Amino acid sequence: CFWSAQMATDLIVAAIIPNGTNASCEGSSTSLIIFSSINGVAALICLVAAILVCALGLHKKTVYRLALYQDLASVSLSSACTLGFIFLYIPITSNRPLCVLIAFVGFYSQWAKLLFNWWITFHLVSFVVCLKNWKALEALYVVSTLFLSAVIAIVPFTTDTYGPAGSWCWIVSSHNNCPSTPNKDGVIEQFVLWYGPSTIILSLSSSAMLVMLAVLTVRVRSQRKTRRGFGSNGSQYRKALNQLLPLAAYPIVFLILVIPPFINRVSVFSMGASQPSFLPKLSAASTGGWGIAAGVTLIIHVTVARVMARKRIHVRFYRCT
Repeated sequence: CFWSAQMATDLIVAAIIPNGTNASCEGSSTSLIIFSSINGVAALICLVAAILVCALGLHKKTVYRLALYQDLASVSLSSACTLGFIFLYIPITSNRPLCVLIAFVGFYSQWAKLLFNWWITFHLVSFVVCLKNWKALEALYVVSTLFLSAVIAIVPFTTDTYGPAGSWCWIVSSHNNCPSTPNKDGVIEQFVLWYGPSTIILSLSSSAMLVMLAVLTVRVRSQRKTRRGFGSNGSQYRKALNQLLPLAAYPIVFLILVIPPFINRVSVFSMGASQPSFLPKLSAASTGGWGIAAGVTLIIHVTVARVMARKRIHVRFYRCT
């Protein structure tokens, strides 16, 4: 299916781009079309998810606001990436200021998304493992995320490493956007400022989720054996747990989708122009998948919550009658 999609995309490239391509020598117009198209779809899905949360009034609850913050960061990231489509028609290397702006907005949004994922994990694990509901820390979640994202996103400005990074705009990995002349400072920043921290944070988040599920399993078994609830506030605990558990999907899915771009950047640095041609396309699809996964997961989260709420109303009505 992947190769069939690639052939179809190649035909689209030939149809819509006159006289070849203006995309980078490191990447290709095919990669750019995949990257921009998937991110465009992702931005729309995330926007629909955000509207759905607000329309149903779920934004009044802390749990859904945490998911909404992460979803809005995905809207920003996917929108910035979609703008790269214009470089199919204008040279990316000769329009560097625009590329730098897109790279900054995208990188800032990447970190905002990552940190909101971390706070979602922290909030969920604290509730399930420690039985603490840190609603009062919501302001800290938001302020720390916006501040730290800005601090990290400013670093490439100080080293002038924002610009064309293959077919799209990010931290540059080569001079003149060609793998034959690697930019070691840019490559180091890619791994120090993003791939290293994101892999560590998402790995910790996924591990924390496994611990949380183990603790939850033990408690459920204990509850069944003793036929007792989770303490005096058992019903409130179960209600909150039903809202929180779908959040477990966010960091795990994000970690899976970060791996292909990581492998692609390693291959660019180690193999240069001889890297497998499918890796940039797989990286483009995976990066766009960050937003799609966030939007779809939130929509599923909201749908499940509404279905469960209706079931509870039905059960109460049945008991009353």
